[in-house]
Amino acid sequence: MIRSFLITALVTIGLGGQKAEAQYRYGEPGPNRVVASWYRHFMGREPDAAGLQGFVWHVQNGMSYRDALANFLGSDEYYVRKGNNPEAFIIGLYRDLLSREPNREEMRIQLDQMFGSGERKNYVRNFLIATQYDRASRVMAPPAAPPPAAPPPPAPPEEVRSLPRRPASSPPPPPPEEERYLPPPRRQP
Repeated sequence: MIRSFLITALVTIGLGGQKAEAQYRYGEPGPNRVVASWYRHFMGREPDAAGLQGFVWHVQNGMSYRDALANFLGSDEYYVRKGNNPEAFIIGLYRDLLSREPNREEMRIQLDQMFGSGERKNYVRNFLIATQYDRASRVMAPPAAPPPAAPPPPAPPEEVRSLPRRPASSPPPPPPEEERYLPPPRRQP
């Protein structure tokens, strides 16, 4: 009770002249965890100290998570990681943010918007708004590892491997003469 009152009071008075950060609340992950999860999820690596500190500073000083994520995904590192060309970059955004691929019409529209928006970060911000992407302030799980490949079938026993193989389409050879079934001879009356 007292704790929530103090937090509310600090936010209300503006923390002594600093901008109050209203986008994360008590019990939610702080910006350090959120930004670190972006590095793991989108870049596939642990964050470097300078990059983490820069994005966290912006969030703590009033930049929305969406705008910080737009700057993050508009970075040269992300662009190069996704293929270093506009089509691959857009496909990467769709996969990473929407878990699907764009269709032809979406790709055409997104390319037009990308070339018309100036900087990549502006394009990504508009993309986040247009897709109503609302998970920017959540801790992102690292991408799932691909499922392990199925183990190879066990090798057949040695005696089976040594038998000659015949093609599957050829009929089986006739049995040897002594193994053929011959009807009993007829008796003459």
